Amino acid sequence: MKVKKESLDNVGIFFLSGDIAAEHEDNLKLLLMKAVHAENRSVINLREVTGINHNCRKLLNKAYCTSKRLNNPLIMTEIPRNYMSEILSCASPNNETVISGLGKDSGKDSVLNEII
Repeated sequence: MKVKKESLDNVGIFFLSGDIAAEHEDNLKLLLMKAVHAENRSVINLREVTGINHNCRKLLNKAYCTSKRLNNPLIMTEIPRNYMSEILSCASPNNETVISGLGKDSGKDSVLNEII
């Protein structure tokens, strides 16, 4: 995985490319935490991504759902179609079952809160 960051006005744009594999989980987690908790809007562009490891897809999903909960939705663009529903599915407040069939969501943001 390669990451290129650009800034446009008050928007941080992260361009990811290549394969996002297991060995990139820590770097992806840090990048997503910065993006989710940034004071300004953040965009994750996945146009040049060739594949996403299962655990990395879970990180992307958790970051997206956390950002929605914080009312600062992380913008993800150019998501490969075969990963879109898994990454953008969040549990509704009234229903603990995750829409994509990933199982139950504990209601905790355990993946991202480990570092906070």
